Amino acid sequence: MIEVEGDVDKFGWVCDFAELEEIARKSVIEKFDHQNLNVYFDVPTVENIAKFVFETLNGELKTKSYRLSKVLLYETADSYAEITR
Repeated sequence: MIEVEGDVDKFGWVCDFAELEEIARKSVIEKFDHQNLNVYFDVPTVENIAKFVFETLNGELKTKSYRLSKVLLYETADSYAEITR
């Protein structure tokens, strides 16, 4: 889960979810989907991966009118890591 925050614009949006989804797909999902995470992380815990996702998306969104406030990444149905601003 990706959470953003910002002011509501004249169209009633904080952000265009299609744009946000595309940014996440290109910068995170395409990189890691069906990959061996040990190649990218010394210790591929859900916490380390969530931190990486937060830092990556935070950088990608730095020029937007909204900002990243939270990344929540599930490891199993009831275990997850949450990184917040």
